[in-house]
Amino acid sequence: MKAKTFSKSLMIVLLLGTLLISSSVITAKENEKITELNYVVNTINRVVVFSIDAFRYDYISKTDDEPVFQWFMDEGVVADYQVSSNPTVTAVNHVSMITGNHVDEHGIIGNTFYDWEDNKSYSLFSDPLDPYRDTNTGLHLLTSKPSVIHAEENAVKTAVFAWPYVDEGTYYGGISPTYLFDYDWFGDHDMRTDYGITAKTAQVIVSDPEIELVYAWLPGVDAAGHYSGVDSSTVEAVIHSINNALHNFFSQLEKNDLLKDTVVILTSDHGMATVTDSYYFLEDKQFYLDAVGNTSLTPYIAHDAAFELLYFIGETNTSKVEEFASYLKGAPGIQTVYVNEENDAINLNHHDRGVNISVWLDQGMSRHFGSPYVGMHGYLNDNLEMQGIFMVAGPGIKQNSTIGGTSIRDVAPTTLSLLGIESGFVCGGTALSSVEGARTSNFTYPFYVPVTETPTPTETPTPTDEGSFAFFSIISLFVAVVFIINRRRKN
Repeated sequence: MKAKTFSKSLMIVLLLGTLLISSSVITAKENEKITELNYVVNTINRVVVFSIDAFRYDYISKTDDEPVFQWFMDEGVVADYQVSSNPTVTAVNHVSMITGNHVDEHGIIGNTFYDWEDNKSYSLFSDPLDPYRDTNTGLHLLTSKPSVIHAEENAVKTAVFAWPYVDEGTYYGGISPTYLFDYDWFGDHDMRTDYGITAKTAQVIVSDPEIELVYAWLPGVDAAGHYSGVDSSTVEAVIHSINNALHNFFSQLEKNDLLKDTVVILTSDHGMATVTDSYYFLEDKQFYLDAVGNTSLTPYIAHDAAFELLYFIGETNTSKVEEFASYLKGAPGIQTVYVNEENDAINLNHHDRGVNISVWLDQGMSRHFGSPYVGMHGYLNDNLEMQGIFMVAGPGIKQNSTIGGTSIRDVAPTTLSLLGIESGFVCGGTALSSVEGARTSNFTYPFYVPVTETPTPTETPTPTDEGSFAFFSIISLFVAVVFIINRRRKN
């Protein structure tokens, strides 16, 4: 009787133990699958930055009927606005974006600026009448390290497309991006369009999936704003074309199974404002002529449309420079004037390229260079319409979320932080940790429809599968115990 009772008790204990072990193994495997899924879903292998030139912060309202923009916002994070560097022009802010610094650190003071040490003026544009002009722009002129160079130093492949001041054949500290297709390359290949640049970006990434950091410049909105106006149908048409260009980009990455581990940032260098006077030529104004006549000083002017940089080459008397500035301050059409060290207040006082006097026009005032403008940027960055956008989506990024204002200096450290290589990078910006958040599904592009293929038959699991092996091992143990007990009864 005791033996019988013992056998029943043993059977019950073994049965409960078997079920418990089986349940534990299955639960552990399920947890392992969930952990693995989250790891795959939120793995970032690549960050792509598209700068949509002059895409003003409130142009987001113009994308209500643009499905790619709307999908992107649903899938990611949108900032209320992005503050640009002074001055709010293309060259300056694309360098600010890629270095994480303002002008006083990176050294690109304007589309045209003078270098005291070199005694020459560097510019994106040629001018045969300017005795100081040099159009040899490039990475060698930057005085703070670009994020792509920091990435290359950390064995990360980079690619740059049409980015201002990242030119073919130029280096920073002897280093260049792995892939570099500059502004002239796209012109020579008749691809200097938003669609052409995004298409080339996708092609290069697909050809080399090991590329991890990408910067690409899209110029279309800027040109439309300058010559057609900030609220023109032309601007809306260009935004629609960018929607189509991004559609092609996302489709190509999705087609090649590369989007799920790619973070994409849409940003802009500055905004755009309506021009009310396109004939504001500082050197023709009477107050300027009075300054020249009464001080006997004639500055070299690095001209731009919405601001002017005045250099008094060879003049060491700062009081005379200040006297000159007194004629300009408060003059019609001028918002403000900064003299010598006062330029520190707007991060413009670079050690080799600091300007004597910076003159900032009222928003709406503008000079032109042969063709009048109806839209302009370059004004001080505290003018609301000079603000741009920042949007980000991808693995490891929050979905359908908004954050407050950001700085253009935050782009570079954010890209490096997402790739895990921010350490050692020196800049004034901050990595935007507020955009980070785990996804529960892959970052995929729903508008891309892949070609239907015949599904591969599912194979029957073999005992080498860990879950099956554990289950069958437990069953075998249970059968063995029953067999042993039965034998004991017979004995």
